[in-house]
Amino acid sequence: MNFRTVITIPKQKPINYQQRILLLGSCFSENIGQKLIDYHLPCLSNPFGILYNPLSIAQTVQRLMVEQPFAEEELFEHHGLYHSWAHHGSFSTASKEETLAKINTRYYKASKHLQQSEVLLITFGSSWVYEYRGTAVANCHKVAETEFTRRRLTVAEIVNTYSELIKNLLEHNPHLRVIFSVSPIRYMRQGASENQTNKAILLLAVEALAERFENVTYFPAYEIVLDELRDYRFFAEDMIHPSKVAIDYIWERFVDAFFDQETQKLLPEIEKLNKLVEHRPLHKDTTDYQKFIAYKETLMAEFSKRYPTLIF
Repeated sequence: MNFRTVITIPKQKPINYQQRILLLGSCFSENIGQKLIDYHLPCLSNPFGILYNPLSIAQTVQRLMVEQPFAEEELFEHHGLYHSWAHHGSFSTASKEETLAKINTRYYKASKHLQQSEVLLITFGSSWVYEYRGTAVANCHKVAETEFTRRRLTVAEIVNTYSELIKNLLEHNPHLRVIFSVSPIRYMRQGASENQTNKAILLLAVEALAERFENVTYFPAYEIVLDELRDYRFFAEDMIHPSKVAIDYIWERFVDAFFDQETQKLLPEIEKLNKLVEHRPLHKDTTDYQKFIAYKETLMAEFSKRYPTLIF
């Protein structure tokens, strides 16, 4: 007997170490991004920090395309820190100059990375947006909720926004592929029913975009967690976020769907190399340790020669 429903994922156009990847979106995007970083693929994950709603993600992509760095007047001070409405709180500091420097250092890197990317992976978290003076914000930075207008996006609004965005992206980069996913992290603030409606809007929007564009596809992370892994043992202690085991399993499904055979064969070698790099001996002044260092450096050089885009 089969005691679970396995989500079928058709084999996709392969991703390999020659392709640059940009990831944007919710903290689930961070999870997949960290896996790609761990295996040294040429990727950049959330250069503006974690983004939850589709409008903020679209605004990020639009900003990266026009190559317009941020200015001091776009920052604001709240509770002793300088923030940006377009960025996560991890960019905020007590110095306006330091905050701006952090933001623009990542901005220039991300703008260049997008130009060279062949894969854009976007993870929607929530269809709810908070708007400040008519503009959707990426983060409220603990400003009083009364300062914002909270509303839920419609399917049509998301589809129209991203249809225009994808057309503009393809004009700049005709070879770009867009992979959408919907975060399996539930938003229970308004209750279970509201969460289901919230996620349904995102799923319907992504479905419409995948039907409209040949270069758009969908990775069913949401369905894997909420259906295939339908058990609280696959969640963290808060019973909301996926556990490490769940994230590892989703990564395996992602690899199977998107990585070609050569790349899949390389991953165990990379894992072995990672263990060598992470090794911390008790005695560094021994001859054996010096031999170990030489072996490790030789191995890394060989990998770099075989795969020039591999990032150590």
